Amino acid sequence: MRFYICALFFCLLNAAARAEILLPDPTIFFENGTYYLTGTGSHMKSGRAFPLYKSKDLVSWQQAGHLLDIRSGFGECNFWAPQIFKNKDGTYELLFCAKGKPDFSEKVGRFVACAKSDKIDFKNARALKTDVLYEIDPFLFVDDDSQLYLYYTRGPICGVKINSKFERISEDKKLLGVTLDWERKPLPDEFKALNEKIDPGKPWDKFHHSRGVSEGPTLIKRGGKYVLFYSANDFRSPDYCVGVAVADSPLGDFKKIQDGPVISREIVGFNGSGHGDIFFDKNGAMWYVFHTHNSNIRIHPRRTAIVKLIETFGEDGYPRYKADASSLRLL
Repeated sequence: MRFYICALFFCLLNAAARAEILLPDPTIFFENGTYYLTGTGSHMKSGRAFPLYKSKDLVSWQQAGHLLDIRSGFGECNFWAPQIFKNKDGTYELLFCAKGKPDFSEKVGRFVACAKSDKIDFKNARALKTDVLYEIDPFLFVDDDSQLYLYYTRGPICGVKINSKFERISEDKKLLGVTLDWERKPLPDEFKALNEKIDPGKPWDKFHHSRGVSEGPTLIKRGGKYVLFYSANDFRSPDYCVGVAVADSPLGDFKKIQDGPVISREIVGFNGSGHGDIFFDKNGAMWYVFHTHNSNIRIHPRRTAIVKLIETFGEDGYPRYKADASSLRLL
């Protein structure tokens, strides 16, 4: 009996050590040999948002609490799509979106918010001033001249110049919408049928496609060109995927020069693969971290994965990207 108890104990211990990370809208921030992973989520009872994990090798991860104290500052619920950014003065910014009532509006919507700290632990978040009630999936980019740009989703993906106080200093510009067939795929009948069995009465037809929405922007600069990664199709669709567009300036015009998505279920083998972030490992290799559906018939809880990207440049000077499916790893 003692043998079986010990065996069970070690099985449970190993299972705990192998516990899979389940984070939607993930991002990875790398600094001083440590990878910091976070994503959508909150624990309202503890007053904290955005689960945080740390790793030295992208394989073994340790849970390290949550990033944001939500007991003070902006946000009532729906804490989504965080991004960690480091300033030149050594301080850190946390961008995210949440539902709440900011000081400048009597109405409740979803707004981009930010918090600043001298360490990777944040509180006292504030919403960014805006004229609309729906801005999600923020991404901050700093150009070589130190000019800051904010990218976000408002149906299409939009962009705007901002200053160091996160105030808009240009007109918001629509950068990217849904224009291609693979960005608006109809929901497969077999997927609707499978989900009807596990969720009877759910009107899966309403998740037909992205309804004209592109989301989850990430922007990087490569070879003097601006590269915008984005996700298309409704996140509940198995055909949720990642595309790329390129431009000569931070606010476009952006061109979709690749024939199809960079990441999709056909490429990586997992339904609902999308909405993540670019990061570079300690050796300089480019990776994309993203979420997938839980299984072929379940969406939630979404799984977290990384895949290496292969970059090439065409004769036109613009980069192209391909996911190395052999490198894919569920975290």
